[in-house]
Amino acid sequence: MIGVISCGITFSFSTLMHFHSVNVDITFLQEHASKIQWLQPSSYFNGFHPLLLPVLIKLSGIVSWPLIGLLLSNSLYGFCSALLFTILKRQLNQQTLALLITVALCSLPQFFEVFVSPMQDSILVLFVLLAVWSFQREKLFSSGIFMGLAALTRGHGVYIALLFLLIFVCSEYRNFRKWRRWLLGMLLMYSPQLLVNFSATETLLESYQNFNVYQHFYLGQFPSSATLILPNTILGIIQEDPVHFKKGYSLLLQKNALWLGISGFALILGVLKRNKVLARSGLLLLAYLLLAIMGNSSRLYAPVVLFFGFVLMEMLPLLRFQKSTLLWPGILSFLALLHISWMDNASLLLKYRHSERLTQSFSDTMLNDLPTITRNQVYNAHFEYTWTGISGFAGRARATNWYRYQNPEYNTTFKVPSLEDSPSQFHTLCKELGIEYLVLRQGLLVPDAFDRYASYPGFKIKNSIAQKKFMISSHYEALSKDIDSVHLIKVLP
Repeated sequence: MIGVISCGITFSFSTLMHFHSVNVDITFLQEHASKIQWLQPSSYFNGFHPLLLPVLIKLSGIVSWPLIGLLLSNSLYGFCSALLFTILKRQLNQQTLALLITVALCSLPQFFEVFVSPMQDSILVLFVLLAVWSFQREKLFSSGIFMGLAALTRGHGVYIALLFLLIFVCSEYRNFRKWRRWLLGMLLMYSPQLLVNFSATETLLESYQNFNVYQHFYLGQFPSSATLILPNTILGIIQEDPVHFKKGYSLLLQKNALWLGISGFALILGVLKRNKVLARSGLLLLAYLLLAIMGNSSRLYAPVVLFFGFVLMEMLPLLRFQKSTLLWPGILSFLALLHISWMDNASLLLKYRHSERLTQSFSDTMLNDLPTITRNQVYNAHFEYTWTGISGFAGRARATNWYRYQNPEYNTTFKVPSLEDSPSQFHTLCKELGIEYLVLRQGLLVPDAFDRYASYPGFKIKNSIAQKKFMISSHYEALSKDIDSVHLIKVLP
C-alpha cells in the first residue's frame, strides 16, 4: 500500500509537469553516452558521473532517456518508500513509529525531489537502502554488492560506502573473515569503474568531483573551466583562498545547522546511552554532511535519509517521555512537518512548470524562425534552461560549465564566445561559430553587460520571461516573485 500510494504521488507530479526534464545535466550525459564504445573502457569515463547512468542512457535509447529515466525514478519512489518502512520496522519492531517516520522522511523535499528527475540520484537511494537491508539480514556479500552499485551511480556513493564500511561493517564484525565478504562484494561490483578510470587516466581513483566544490566557492574567479588547473584535494581547494573559503563554508554550516545539530546530538546521546546504532548513525551523518555540504546541493540528503530514520527510531524511546505528555505535541509536530514539506513540494512543482513554459516558449520561437536549428546553434548561458523539440544532445554552454573541465573533445566541438567580450567581438565570434540564438540569464552577467548586448545592432531580443521564485501562501494560493529575467536573443547578420 505504501508503494502504490507513493508511486501515485510521483506519477501525478510528473503528469502535472508534463513529464518535463528540468535538469540540464541530462543533455550532457546524453552527449557522453553517444560517444561510448562498448569495447573501449576509456570511453565510459567523464570524471563527474560514474559509468552506470551513461550506460543506462545508451541502453535505453539516448533520445528516450529523459522520459524513461523520469518514469524509472517515479517508480523507485514507491519501492524505496516501502523498503525504507521495512528497514525501520525491523530496526525496533515498532510498526506505527516506523510508518510515521517513513511518511515524514519521504515527504521531505530533499528526498522527494530526486524521484521527480531523470538523474541517477533515485537509483543511488535504492542501492543504499538495499545495502543496509541486506546488512540487517547479515547478508554481507549482498550488502557489499549493493553498495558497490551505489558507488557506480554517483561519486559520493564511494564516500557513503567507505563510511558505512568503517562505522557499521568493521565495528559490527571484528572478525576479518566476516566483514571481508562485504568488502569483496563492494570491490567486485566497483571494479569496472576502476578499469575505466585506469584506462582513461592511468589512475584507479581518478575523479573530477572536486570541481563541483571548487566552482561553488570560486565561481566568478576563473574565466574558463577548460583551462582550469584544479587542486587535487579538498585541502588544496581550501588553501586556494582560505579566508574566502571559510566565509563560504560558514554560511553552509549555518544553512545546514538543523541537520548537523540532529546528527551531533544523536552521536552524543548514543555514546552516553551506549546505543551503538544511534552513535554510529550520528557519526556517519556528521562525517558525511561536513564534507558533502561543500557541493551545496539539496540532493545530498536523499541517500542518507535512512540514517536519519535510524536516529529517530533509536532516539525517541531513549528520551522516555510519558505518552500523555508526548502525544499531542508529537501529533502537532508531525502534522506541521508534513504541512511544510508538501507546501515546499508544491512550490517545486510550480517551479518545474514554469521551467517547462520557458523552455517551450523559447523552443517554439526558435523553431518557427529556423525549423532546421540544432542545439549547437544555440548558446545557453542560463543553467536551468532545458530543451524541447530541438535536435541534438548537448549545446554550447557557458565556459565555466562542469562538462568543459578536462574534456578536450567537448571544448573543441562546442567552442563558445565569452560574455566578457565586447558586444562586437561577441557578435563576430557568434557568426564564425554559426550561433543563431543566445539564451541569457540577466543576473549571471555583470551589471551593465545585458544593456550593452541589448542595445547592440547585431542582436535582437525575441522573447523575455521573468524567472520566478514560487511559494504557497497561508491561504494556499500560489504566489510568485520575480527574481531575474531570462532572454532569448537572435544573432542578426
